[in-house]
Amino acid sequence: MTCSQCTETECSRTHGCIDHSAKDYDARFCLACGDGCSLVAGETMLVLDPEQGCSTQANVIAALLGGAFGGIFAGVLPCCMLCNRTQSNQLKHMLSAPPGEVKRTQAVLKRKFITTGRENSSACRFDVEFQALRQDGKLYIVSGSMTVMSPVYDMYQEGAQVEVAYVYNQESEFVIVENAKCLINTGLPKVIVCIFCTFSTAGVACGLGSIAATGCFLSILSLAFVVGLVSAWGHFLCVKVQRCLDKTSVTVSPAAAGQVYGAQ
Repeated sequence: MTCSQCTETECSRTHGCIDHSAKDYDARFCLACGDGCSLVAGETMLVLDPEQGCSTQANVIAALLGGAFGGIFAGVLPCCMLCNRTQSNQLKHMLSAPPGEVKRTQAVLKRKFITTGRENSSACRFDVEFQALRQDGKLYIVSGSMTVMSPVYDMYQEGAQVEVAYVYNQESEFVIVENAKCLINTGLPKVIVCIFCTFSTAGVACGLGSIAATGCFLSILSLAFVVGLVSAWGHFLCVKVQRCLDKTSVTVSPAAAGQVYGAQ
């Protein structure tokens, strides 16, 4: 017996059918659900059946999508923690590296200002300029704008001397020493960590909920895979992308002939 021959009582998933009648039951709209899905007016409707586990296409798709969606949220905490740790390690290296790798000099604070973004968010910034001597003996002028923490912003006035550390022969990669120390000692605010924990908990709950809804364990694999990708981004790429963005506001130009080389 085909679905179109079913009575209203018989038109159910138990018999492999789904009733798509608009109002009163119409046997013409009792359609076979196949592998958990049925076509109605060119649309695909996914029907989940946890008892069938990963044996139906609908369950597999829902499990993978639910796990991936949950993984994005669950990966927020490890991503940010790894990004913060990588940044701290790189800053510590900048402050402790030998002179042949990282050099220090005094920069002039040209301008200090506060930028305002969306939702009244603000950032403290310094415009600094310093001289850098390369290995070939040529002198370069480096000008750049950097975001600094509030305590560092209050510490200096325009025109003051600010100590910077820069990578030898790659002077566009530099940090303000006091700001680097402040970042290392501060870490992530507890409020931010709590918010990230909430996101991660919700992500894991979403992944586990996908298993309950589909009976398919692929949700866990999908969640773990996405969490791994997001965490890898935080560990390997987050700081690199941030440094590339910082470089867009840095200019390096040869010093004018006869310009005096400052203290290094």
